Amino acid sequence: MLDETILREKIYQHVIKTESSKDIYDLFKILGYPENIVLDKSSKRRKSDFDFKKEDEEKIKEIFSILSFDKNLNVFLLETTTLHPSFIRSVSNTFDKQYLHYLLIFTVDYSETYFVFPDKEKIEAGKHKLKLIKLILNKNDITRKENYYSVIQTLAKMAYDDGASWRDIWRKWKKAFSVERVTEEFFEHYKEIFFKLRNYLRKQNIPSKESHEF
Repeated sequence: MLDETILREKIYQHVIKTESSKDIYDLFKILGYPENIVLDKSSKRRKSDFDFKKEDEEKIKEIFSILSFDKNLNVFLLETTTLHPSFIRSVSNTFDKQYLHYLLIFTVDYSETYFVFPDKEKIEAGKHKLKLIKLILNKNDITRKENYYSVIQTLAKMAYDDGASWRDIWRKWKKAFSVERVTEEFFEHYKEIFFKLRNYLRKQNIPSKESHEF
């Protein structure tokens, strides 16, 4: 696997140019997934393969199978006409009835892409509540480096590990999409920059208090 710093830069350079389904397939190749896991770029699914609500089906333009790991872990890309939260939840509920382990990617025109990870919270024996964790990749924000760290870092944390099973990868994805982990890493990164800047200002003979407040 690539050094994480190099991997993050490769991901960044790729996602700012993403404009088609091919680029989503290629993203998983950048993340190191083998050819026998990443499917052919023409791997489309028929909407009739799924039991979508009629109003949801009308908003779906194309469905691509991006990845299938031992048929137990699947990634689907949906080109749609909307990214409304209620639509995403409804479609996710449909997939949840058919698949145990999956990742959904939604986009209208690739300027904004939603990576949706389904986390299941146990309510009682045999019942769970579907909790959707969304990673929003907005090309304009990424280009301006807004939200850059958490988005690119999460994608980098999804990288394939040689010899990993689909269960290993699923656990890795779950950890990558953990809100607590992303928040903690963001503030650790923020703290590191804060102290570097404060020390730099001190070296410019700016008093400690003013350096800290700045």
